[in-house]
Amino acid sequence: TAVRMLESRDRSSLEIFRKLTSQGYSEEAAEEAVAKLTSAGYLDDMRFARDCIARIGRKYGAIRIRQEMGRKGIPREMIDEILLEQDGDDMLDTAVELAKNALRGKTKEPTALYRRAYGILARRGYPPDIVRKAIDLAFSDPEVTGSDDGSRFLP
Repeated sequence: TAVRMLESRDRSSLEIFRKLTSQGYSEEAAEEAVAKLTSAGYLDDMRFARDCIARIGRKYGAIRIRQEMGRKGIPREMIDEILLEQDGDDMLDTAVELAKNALRGKTKEPTALYRRAYGILARRGYPPDIVRKAIDLAFSDPEVTGSDDGSRFLP
């Protein structure tokens, strides 16, 4: 049953354990299945976490990534280790693009645009320091602001 679960997609050890126990398998049987799959190399939480973070890191920030990975049973230390390996510039670049899209709203009122961009980035799990940097960089883009110095939009 556990092998069939892995046919459709990679899963964490805890996901396999929870799914097996919810299907009526004893905790001992579930633990043994997880141990066998891990020792055979079919189940690897580090690989699973890296793949997930690479996939969802294109749209979410570190806070949201930690939440998602925590739900899947990945230990916080492992998540922190993988996030340290990630390029912080990629996260900032993604946040800047999201902020630019938010600044293209119908209103041209700077404070409203700032709040809108801040809210979008915060809901996607970007930490406040990244949110502020991303919005500052987006505001300074003449393509977004319609002026060379971005002063028209600074809140």
